[in-house]
Order: sequence, then C-alpha cells, then structure tokens
Amino acid sequence: MPIPSRPPFRTHGVMLLAVGTATLFSFLLTPLIGANTFPIFLVAVCVAAWVGGMIESLTATALSALAILFLFIEPAGSFAVTPGVALRLAAFGLAAGLIGSLTVAFRRTEEARRERERDFFLMVDNVRDFAIFTLHPDGRVATWNEGAEHLLGYRDPEIIGRPFAAIFPPESAEEGPRWELEVARREGRADDERWHVKKDGTRFWASGVLTAIRDDVGRLMGYTKVLRDVTERRRAEVERAELLERERRARAEVEALSRSKDRFLAALSHELRTPLTPVLMAASALEDDPSVPDGAKADLAMISRNVAMEARLIDDLLDLTRIDQGKLGLRREVVDVHALIEQAIGICRREIEAKDLEFAFEPRAANYCVPGDGSRLQQIAWNLLKNAVKFTPPGGHIAVKTDDTGDGRLRVEVRDTGIGIPEEVLTRIFDAFEQGDPEVTHRFGGLGLGLAISRALAEAHGGTLTAASEGVGAGSTFILELVEAAPPSDEECESPVVSEEHPLRPLRILLVEDNGDTARITARMLAASGHTVTTAGSVAEALASGGAHDLLISDLGLPDGSGIDVLRRFHPLPSIALTGYGMEADLRETREAGFTLHLTKPVDFDQLEGAIRRVAGGVPGAGDREQP
Repeated sequence: MPIPSRPPFRTHGVMLLAVGTATLFSFLLTPLIGANTFPIFLVAVCVAAWVGGMIESLTATALSALAILFLFIEPAGSFAVTPGVALRLAAFGLAAGLIGSLTVAFRRTEEARRERERDFFLMVDNVRDFAIFTLHPDGRVATWNEGAEHLLGYRDPEIIGRPFAAIFPPESAEEGPRWELEVARREGRADDERWHVKKDGTRFWASGVLTAIRDDVGRLMGYTKVLRDVTERRRAEVERAELLERERRARAEVEALSRSKDRFLAALSHELRTPLTPVLMAASALEDDPSVPDGAKADLAMISRNVAMEARLIDDLLDLTRIDQGKLGLRREVVDVHALIEQAIGICRREIEAKDLEFAFEPRAANYCVPGDGSRLQQIAWNLLKNAVKFTPPGGHIAVKTDDTGDGRLRVEVRDTGIGIPEEVLTRIFDAFEQGDPEVTHRFGGLGLGLAISRALAEAHGGTLTAASEGVGAGSTFILELVEAAPPSDEECESPVVSEEHPLRPLRILLVEDNGDTARITARMLAASGHTVTTAGSVAEALASGGAHDLLISDLGLPDGSGIDVLRRFHPLPSIALTGYGMEADLRETREAGFTLHLTKPVDFDQLEGAIRRVAGGVPGAGDREQP
C-alpha cells in the first residue's frame, strides 16, 4: 500500500525552519569560518529535499542564496551582484540542485523499500495456512504471524523471546532445534518433516523450512521459519503404505498359493499318469498280438480309449492352468487344416459309428493352410467333434465344413442335431467347468473344460470360436475362424503328424524307471523290438549300470534324485524324458537340462517307438519337444 504524502504546511514549515536554522548557525559560526557559509545552507537544502521533495529543495536553494547574498556577502544588507558573487552563487545552486536530486531519489528508494517491507509483513501476518515466524541468531522467537498463532496456539506475548524449541515434542526438543539451526547456518536452509506440538500439547505432522537471514556482508541476522500442518497428507500416505503392504502380502500369499497349486497339480498329474502307462502299453501290446481273440481285442481297445480319456482329462486340467498363467506355449508352423480335421475325425470314428451318426465333411476352403501349432489346432478340432458326438443322439447328423471368408480367414463350421444350447447358457458356454444345466453334467459327464480351452487356443492363434443354437433340441453350431497363411504353392503345408517309417537298428537302451510295472512292460516291449535293455530303478543304479548305451530313457522323479542327475552322467547321449510331470516348468527344465525329447505319461508303445525313431533313428526333427 502506498505511503501517505506529508502535509504541505509541514514540509514548507520544515523547509523554512531548515533555512532559518542554517542562517542562525552561519551568524554564530562566521567568526570561525568567515563568509564561507555555503556548506551550512547545503545541509538546509538536503533537509528540505528529504522532508518535502524537489519543489521544497529548489525553494530552499533560492531562499538560501538570497540569505547568503543579503547577509553574508559584502556589502551586507545589499543585493548587489558582482561577477564573482554571481559565479559563487551559481556554483552553490548547482551543488544544491545535485544534492537535492540525490536526496529525493534516495528518499523515494527508501520509501519504496519500506513500502515493500510493510506489504510483506502485512501479507505474512495475515497468512493463516502457514506458520511464519522469525528467530534471533540464538533461536529465540523474534516475530510471530497470525498463521503461527492459528496453527500453534501461542499469542505474541506468550512466545516472543522464547526458544523455538517450545514447538518441538519433549523427545526432540533439544536435538531438533539444534540440528535445524546448525544446518540452516551451514547450508542456508534446513528442510524437514517431523512431529511438532501445539500449546495445548496436541501433536501434528509438519513440513517446514528454516532459512538463514544474512546481511550484505554475510553476517547472520537471524532465521525465518515456515511451517505447515500436513498431518492429513501423512495420514493418507501411511494408510496408502499400509494398503500397499497389505496388497503386497496378499499378492505374495496368492503367489504362494499359486505355486502350491502348481506343485499339487504337478504331483497329482504325475501320480495319476504313472499307473496309466503300464496299462496303456500292455493293452496296446495285446491288441497287436495275433494270438489274442478278436473279442478280447475289442475289450483291449476299450481299455486304451478309456486310458486315453483319463489322460485327456489330466491334460485339460494342466492346459487350464497354463492358460490362466499365460504360459501356453505354441510351436508355430504352417498347418494343413483339412488333414488336421481328417485326423480328428479318425480319432472319433469309432464313437461316430457306435452311435450310428450320419457324418459329412465338406472341405470347401481353397486355402486350407494356417500358421499355428498343429497339435493345438488338432486339439480344438477334436474337442469340437467330441462334443458334437457326445451330445448328438443315435441316428443324428453331424456336418463339418470349411470355407474361405474372403477377408483372409479360414472358417471351420461344426454343426450337429444334438440337444442344443439354451439361450441363457450360450453366454457362458465357454466358461471353465460350464456345461449348462446340472442335469446335462449328470447325464453326459465331463468337466466342462474342452470349450474353454478351445476358445483360449483359438484366441492364442489370433482366431475366434463362437457358438450358436436355436434352443433346446435344435442342435448346435460351433464356428472356428483362423487367419490363413499364404496360399499353398508347390509345397503343401504340413500335417501335424509324422507318419513316415524309418528303419531302426537295434539299440542299447538304459531305461531308468522307479515304477516296477512300467519298467517291466516297457523293457519287455523294447526287448521284443530287438533292443538290448538295461533297467535301473534309481539314480544310483543308473550310474552303476556301466557299459555303453546308445539311448537313455529316464523318468524324472526318482527315489534318490532326478533323471536330470542321470543325464548329467551320460550326456551327450540321445535321451528321452518319460515322466508323469508335464507342466510347462517341467518341459522347460528337461529342455534346459539337455534331454532330446520329453514324453508325458501315459504313452503307448507306438508313441514311445516313434519317439525313439526321432531321437536315434535319424528322422528329421530330432530334438523337438513332444507333449502327447
């Protein structure tokens, strides 16, 4: 706010008094200084300029010149002006004008500074959100604004002159102020957040800065302290930190539970798969035995089918876990979808004939090649066909056809005349463990995983899988769309199954298997194929087996270690991991350990023999991973 100007009568009076005083002093000092009274009148001009301004300064200069001319220049009492007198008066006028101008400029500068200081202190004093106060160099409170009174509760008379340690809690009342003063004195400012205490003893969390105040020569004049209550912010930060910690613990618990679930599923898979291997191998061996009656072979085929169904259920559970964890690995190649569908039809052929279903396959697509994992795409086709067969009554109709959509996609449609899907179930038919009505589950069985896994596999290939039905009893249509590969040229796209036979010389095989039934039936069938087999039921027995071997077939879980321990001894011998452990981590572990191939139990002898051909028979692709 501007500083009010002085009243004219006051400034004029001071000016006249200054000139009169200068005249009086000149009379008194004339005996000592003679007629040299100009400096005394210059003081009068300076006083007039300071009190009044430039007008008063000029007026004082004129009055002083007249007084000097009339009273102190000979002849006294006369206004006669000689050239010498005129020169002296002109010099006096110039000096008085310069002094007056400098004095007025200095006065204005000083008044502006005082105005800024006044405005600043008014502003500081009226700030209520911040406590702002100054300290003497020894830490005693010098000034105290309204915000400080509002925040800390002390009024000026209660705090001025007291050490500012009064606003610190007892446990830091000595160390806290000393640290702040020392840091501010050394570094210019001290920032911190800490607990402070109000007059009534209430504690609050404050953010503050203590700044050293120094003069132009660097001498410490005191300190300015700015303090703000940030208790609510700290409370929010503490609550957020506690929430994050709870979330971290919860996440860690979930991850631990997930790891426990993975370990459980891996162990469950192993324990369920291991007993199935000797059953499947024995059944497949007896099916190929010409001495077994045809009626018994049909029963053996039924045993093999049910073992395969049990293994498929285990695979579905593991696939669901892989999908949930985003660990579903795909081996990319260009796949012949028509061949893939025909193979799936072949797998389901017996069930189709058993129910006397009318079946039609119409391969209309001109471009039937897609980029993807052949075994996973075949899994989708098999799931869709299996569902159609499962839910279509005897004598019903199933049609599979393919088409080009015209926009670079291949469309596979599986239509049946089965039980249909209620409208309210269509929205959730692809959810895991979903089969619609509980009566459907009771009547047809199953876990309700096939469609959920199939959609996830389709989406992993950049495709879609949808379902349509007009309701109960109206049948169902499932539509799979996949991105087409480049149109087939002279080289056809690949079928997912390698069927070419290659001659295989007799091998010396080290079979490491701790399950007695699996070891006996596997060794017997390998020996029947002309191989020389050495069996071991533990790591120690395998390492003590001695002799030269052409191939290692080893389980992973052994009583005294792992099949990887055996592989380290015989590496780089061609090797097959034959194990009930089929999780993604197990596949990665055997690959990194150096196994040539990974077979997940149960396997029949044809699968094992095919793997042996790939690993030791020179078939291209040896070293690929196999996951039946």
